[in-house]
Amino acid sequence: MMDKHWTAMHRQTTLLPSEYMRRFTKCKSYLKRLRQENLLLYYEIEAGLFHAMRWIDGLHGGWDSPTSHARGMFTGHWLSAASMAYASDRDAELRLRIDDAVDILARCQEENGNGWAFAVPEKQLLWLRRGGRAVNCLYSFHKTMMGYMDAFLYAGSSRALDIMRGCADYFYRWSDDITRQEMDRIMDDFESGGILEVWAQLYAETHDEKHLALMRRFERPRLYEALLEGRDFLTNMHANTTIPEILGAAACYEATGEERYRRVVEAYWDQAVTRRGMYATGGQTCGEIWTPAGELMTRLGELNQEHCTVYNMIRMADALLRWTGDMKYADYIERNLKNGVLAQTFLTARSVEVLKDPYPPREYLVSYFLPMGFGVTKKWGTETDDFWCCHGSAVQANAQFTHRIFYETPDGIALGQYIPARLELGEGTITIEQADMSGEHISLTGVRAAERPHRPDTLEYVIRMDFPQEKEFTLLLPMPWWLSAPARVDIDGENVLGEKGRFLAIRRAWRHQTVTVRLPKTLTAEPLPGEPGVVAFMDGPLVLAGLTDGQYALRGDMRNPRSILRPHEERWWSSWRPTWRTIGQTKTIVFVPVQTITEERYNIYFPVSE
Repeated sequence: MMDKHWTAMHRQTTLLPSEYMRRFTKCKSYLKRLRQENLLLYYEIEAGLFHAMRWIDGLHGGWDSPTSHARGMFTGHWLSAASMAYASDRDAELRLRIDDAVDILARCQEENGNGWAFAVPEKQLLWLRRGGRAVNCLYSFHKTMMGYMDAFLYAGSSRALDIMRGCADYFYRWSDDITRQEMDRIMDDFESGGILEVWAQLYAETHDEKHLALMRRFERPRLYEALLEGRDFLTNMHANTTIPEILGAAACYEATGEERYRRVVEAYWDQAVTRRGMYATGGQTCGEIWTPAGELMTRLGELNQEHCTVYNMIRMADALLRWTGDMKYADYIERNLKNGVLAQTFLTARSVEVLKDPYPPREYLVSYFLPMGFGVTKKWGTETDDFWCCHGSAVQANAQFTHRIFYETPDGIALGQYIPARLELGEGTITIEQADMSGEHISLTGVRAAERPHRPDTLEYVIRMDFPQEKEFTLLLPMPWWLSAPARVDIDGENVLGEKGRFLAIRRAWRHQTVTVRLPKTLTAEPLPGEPGVVAFMDGPLVLAGLTDGQYALRGDMRNPRSILRPHEERWWSSWRPTWRTIGQTKTIVFVPVQTITEERYNIYFPVSE
């Protein structure tokens, strides 16, 4: 079965201009702004390499402060994100930073002398076995080792792999006399992060039996058994404790081919998504825990949709997409990219009154949660004072867009997402561009200005094939769940229709073709699971947020959302704007995509009655 899986083609993919490329560029700039001496400080202190009289400028705060048991954790995220970003565009400066960091971390490991390559004392593992204070130490160790593995996998650093081997030797010795019962207790009582995943990745590279043994030791049998028996093991459980453990099971399946690991991943998805339902944005959590199945209304508030869960569930959906080719996983990824990652990371405030605003736009790095209560606001982290876990998942998510675009399939190439990018195949290229639907190149005084009187209700993408010789293969195009009518695909004057909820397969000999994909969309009202009278409005794939400071009920026909909302200031000069407003209500509320919200108060959900 393994040979039938899709393979992500991120190493051959480069982003083209789009909102995704803008976020990627912002993320990379942030990675470069962080100073190397601060990222590596605690590792050097632990190895005795830090000189006490050296001046420390710009010391990190929050989770990366000197008093945090998780200090040094973000360095692993930085190394992972920097390596992924380098793999996307071969930025030479970033590569030098990666190599320099790995060299210093390797020296720290050498000075420690026993394989230890972390930013905290080894005694944290002693506390862990005693059942003491080191609640997140395995979680933090995973983030560091994740950085080492990704520096090898994406930046080709063999020295980073050597560091990882040393870490594995240390953990093999540490865990050698731990019984299964004791390890079960440790795994149940403390957050282990994705430590299982790095052992599986390491084993996949080395095929060392010692690394396979480590992988087996860090499994989570009690969780696996509950999932495979179909028991609800997730309600009120900390979500991002278990999601990385299941990503570890996915990595174990890909490293060994053992079907039991795949069954665990599929059972988790069934519990977490299929049976539980989700918010319109794609999230399912409140206060970092899984909500009860079908009872999401009881958990609307300030603490919905932790960004780490968004990122890690996207990764799980990606694994399932590669294994099955099922369109529902591509739909889930799109929903969470557009209403999670783009709504919670690396935003720029856009003034409503651009011409009157004398100040430059303000940048926003990460919102730990995406609140979904009434009259709520996003709470933003700073660049160096917080370093929440979501800082880490934010930089990785924005460095990893190329992982979701092109996939090699057994008989061709599949598009996972319509993200503008170029795929280099050696013998040719495939590019995806979003057609200019804004009218920005239409003269305000020319006759063409009237050709499109209103905001477009179609998303249009152009896929260009360029091969020196004919190349026959099957191209799979995603037909998303939100299509309001069959998609129209034009190839050299030939028309093909695509039905939503599946991949449209087109097999032919390709050379110099232009494929135009038109995806019709409309305004919809999506009920909250378990609450048919409470809805979120969506413009195609985008969740809309109403700018209001408290709960407000609307009247109208949910089956005809345009009886409730209509376009608002849809055209500014030469550009279309994605704004809406209520009609026929006692109060006028303006709606904008939730991905554009920065400091405004908003509601996502509204009770609606006829």
